[in-house]
Amino acid sequence: MRVFMLIVALLPMLAMAAEQPKSEEPDFHTFMMLVTVKLIGPDGTSGTGFIVSQDAALAAKPGNLVLVTAAHVFESVKGDEMTVVFRKRDENGKWARSERKLTFKEGEKKLWSKHADVDAAAIVLPEGLCSCVVAAIQTEYLLDDKKLEEFDVHPGKDLICLGFPYGIESSPAGFPILRSGKIASYPIFPSKETKSFLFDFNVFPGNSGGPVYFEDANPRGKGNSLIIGVRRGIIGLVTSELSLSTLVQAPREQRQIQTPLQLGAVVHASFIKELVESLKPQPQKEK
Repeated sequence: MRVFMLIVALLPMLAMAAEQPKSEEPDFHTFMMLVTVKLIGPDGTSGTGFIVSQDAALAAKPGNLVLVTAAHVFESVKGDEMTVVFRKRDENGKWARSERKLTFKEGEKKLWSKHADVDAAAIVLPEGLCSCVVAAIQTEYLLDDKKLEEFDVHPGKDLICLGFPYGIESSPAGFPILRSGKIASYPIFPSKETKSFLFDFNVFPGNSGGPVYFEDANPRGKGNSLIIGVRRGIIGLVTSELSLSTLVQAPREQRQIQTPLQLGAVVHASFIKELVESLKPQPQKEK
């Protein structure tokens, strides 16, 4: 039997800060660590976000860099500001945390955008905060249905997520915690109908908004073809935890018991891509 070889072309290079030497470009998991940031509300509640670049250059120009998270992270914060935990590296290569304030609303005026159909939000970073960003992932890596089918994404596939469960960081520099699990539901797409899928991992407060992604470097057969090459990308973001709610009644009391099911709901990346691209300045029509 003939085996046809299909080489999967790599997507354009991820956006790294200009001062990052090419010889020091990190592996994809490390890169995603650099892309992911911690969000802290005035009351100490935390969430997770990640930085998306709308073009190939990591330039601090208006509208280029976008912070993505779950919409309820913004909605739950009291006040107009939150703290974003960035990181910076000194000349010796040592990383340190860099906290900056982000104004995401002005009174009743929202400065962020929410997707109409899912729990996803995005805000264009002001120029002052763009200079804090050391890495951003391009929109090409926000995988739509076509890419999910091409990459043979299916129930049981191993996924990675990054986040800050209960606000806990993996190091004093403020990097997220990496965890893994499997796709736990079916069907996965069309995403317009399913909107989300289940991810087999323990979800805690602080995980909301964290990127869910995969990197598959192993050859895999599909039909009569053998697909060779690295396949990687963001498949969605964490929005909620699934739990069983049980009402316990006694003669003189009534209690609601929540039993965690160790499952997370993940909003599809196709919605994130739609949202980010909607923030691009629209060309003006000639009068």
